[in-house]
Amino acid sequence: ISLDEFLTIELFVHHLPEDPRGYFMVRIRPNEKSQALPVMSKDLIFVLDASASMGQRTMAALRTGIKLGLSKLKPEDRFNVVGFKRTVARFRPALVPANPENIQAALRFVDGLEPSGRTDIYGSLEPISKQARGGDHPFIILLFSDGRPNVGVVNSRTIINNLTANVRANTSIFAFGASQPMNRYLLDLLSYRNKGFVRFATDFSTTVGQIAEMIEALSDPLLINLSGDYGNIGKEDIYPKTLPDLYRGGEILIYGRYGQEEKFSLRIVGEARGQQKEYIIDLPFPDEDNGPDNLPQLWAFRKIYDLIGRMCQEGETPERLAEIQRISRTYDVRTPYYE
Repeated sequence: ISLDEFLTIELFVHHLPEDPRGYFMVRIRPNEKSQALPVMSKDLIFVLDASASMGQRTMAALRTGIKLGLSKLKPEDRFNVVGFKRTVARFRPALVPANPENIQAALRFVDGLEPSGRTDIYGSLEPISKQARGGDHPFIILLFSDGRPNVGVVNSRTIINNLTANVRANTSIFAFGASQPMNRYLLDLLSYRNKGFVRFATDFSTTVGQIAEMIEALSDPLLINLSGDYGNIGKEDIYPKTLPDLYRGGEILIYGRYGQEEKFSLRIVGEARGQQKEYIIDLPFPDEDNGPDNLPQLWAFRKIYDLIGRMCQEGETPERLAEIQRISRTYDVRTPYYE
């Protein structure tokens, strides 16, 4: 099946005065016709921080959100639920089919998770990170936590680097941050380094809705293990460096710089139901700016995140810190880290 008619591709550009190089953003998203595409089954593990720091109100909202997620699983999916504090409680020893009997039992298991004790994030996620069954379907870890370990491995960089080293190519980690205070760095970078994204709870009244949106976005996988070839455009200023998986309810955003190139070219190779798929994008750069005024800031924010991710992996250097500060000043953008 060719993907051409099932995807909507948009190319936006913007220029700053006195700068010959422009900024671009490409948005790739499945359109209404994608409903006809077959979706892949998925393996999904809900990982809930059930330590005392989560609190009763936060835990109640997260339980409701996870139960909603369980009810949205498809019969061909496989799943598990893990609750952790100092020790780990597993719904089942391994992934199980998402049949009605298992779903009902899992709902009862979730209801029994209460906040108490200390927090060992690494001890809970380390064995899970190695459980991917193969590369022909996505393996999704969905973490609900405040990101504040206080027993076992507690260093954020060590947790992020070790877990990232464990996972297979078909694994993605998504995080939902809840309770206060939060270690946003751990949740954010753990997701960023593993093809996922993070959402942070704003207040109790919207937590379940936010979780529902995450679950919906991850419901129907279409293409996984993506790689991209940008042809004649220099890839050093293109972000993200690793393309995320494509879901019917999601989108892929690519930010970059261009100079004299007349067109944007991208060859995407991915896998769908065990078969390799190729999609070629070939669009002329618009003659006139059609992107938002803040497109340069959006690009700069992604570049900073790439630098932060590399420092998490390889360590801080004066050069990288100076580069982050330079970009932050030049584009007037801020991140929660390395102000």
